[in-house]
Amino acid sequence: MNPDAGVMERWTGPEFNREELLAGAAEAFDSLLHYQGEGGEKQSSEAGQVLRLFREDAVFADRPEVYPISGVQALNVSKFPVPVEEADFTKGYKYYLIRFPYDLHPSGPYGFNRVEVKVDFYSVEGGRRPRVQARFPGAEHKDILGASAELEVKVEPNLEFAVDTGKLNMQLGSAAVSAEAGGKAKLHGSAGLELPPLSLKLTKALVNTTQPGLEYVWWDISGTELRKGSGPSLLVILQTPAMATVLKAVGQIVGYRYYRLLQQLFRNITQIREVYREFIEAGVPKPYGPVNWDLSEDLAHGV
Repeated sequence: MNPDAGVMERWTGPEFNREELLAGAAEAFDSLLHYQGEGGEKQSSEAGQVLRLFREDAVFADRPEVYPISGVQALNVSKFPVPVEEADFTKGYKYYLIRFPYDLHPSGPYGFNRVEVKVDFYSVEGGRRPRVQARFPGAEHKDILGASAELEVKVEPNLEFAVDTGKLNMQLGSAAVSAEAGGKAKLHGSAGLELPPLSLKLTKALVNTTQPGLEYVWWDISGTELRKGSGPSLLVILQTPAMATVLKAVGQIVGYRYYRLLQQLFRNITQIREVYREFIEAGVPKPYGPVNWDLSEDLAHGV
């Protein structure tokens, strides 16, 4: 799915009523039995029973975690074609590390196999919107996303994420990593950047995401069964105008299942209405959000 062409729009718009689709699809499969039980009670199909269990959720924490970062450390991330003095580059901007904790609650016999997450950032109306300087996980971390592991994630002086993967030794982006993460992973910075400890246990996954420099971030996480407590931590480094007094974010999550894992259950799917068929073939998507966060009070703590 192309994030620039309307991320998750099909399954998060106001016209999307998941409860009605679930109930309608379940009744449609029940009707295919053409069987009336004793007393005229219609018998429930196996597909209908499972669909009625799909009332799960995927939720964000009440509030993201926001940590200020020294603007001096952003100097080397500049993409300008000519050298820029430190004061010129850092003047007018502040930087924040933001973590978006979330939890998954898939119900029924099938867990989520794919989760999409999108977060948009805003300042004052009509003003320059904040921009994502870096995000984790990103495409540059694909080498470590193929195996479950405990990680040590660092914020480098150039405001990129580097990853220590315990016993692995590989090149990730601009930083070579070779270290023992130990029993607990920590999120911390180098060059004097102080951040609180954070345990990151990465679940094996495939991740597609947007590039840095945009006013929003989008992740598509798949390739594994995602149940409660699983899924990689989502981090961004955000650049905001230094004079900004308003910072808002809007987050959305959509959970999906792989239809190929459900095909046997819905083997009569061609006999039901197209709207129900498309809903099921899309993986019985479950949206959560949009959730609006006002992070303005965190701007006062920028450094």
